[in-house]
Amino acid sequence: MLGFPRSPLVIVLVTILALLAALDFLLVHSPPVPTEYVGSWISGPTRLEIRPDGLLEYRTGDGIVSTVIGGKLTRLTSRELTYRVLLVPKHLRIDVPPHPRDDSWVMTVEGQELWRIP
Repeated sequence: MLGFPRSPLVIVLVTILALLAALDFLLVHSPPVPTEYVGSWISGPTRLEIRPDGLLEYRTGDGIVSTVIGGKLTRLTSRELTYRVLLVPKHLRIDVPPHPRDDSWVMTVEGQELWRIP
């Protein structure tokens, strides 16, 4: 048996949270994502995936401690990606926006230089 409490109150709260998260995901409209941002970006242990529909996933870590974040893009500027995880807005700092270099594209996010995978 799982260690998850099955009291009626817990079940109702979990159900409400799941419904709110689903509504948030469906109702939040992502801004158009410029093509220079779309794609898989990687450098060492860091990976950023930005899809044309505004979904993104950010992974970073050293193998022992890692961070995995996924959400829906809500705002994009040349200095910041804002996305939502459940109902909470999160931010990724863009230090250097995407630009071409050596027949590829590169950008710096959270201090990490990332290369777009062709």
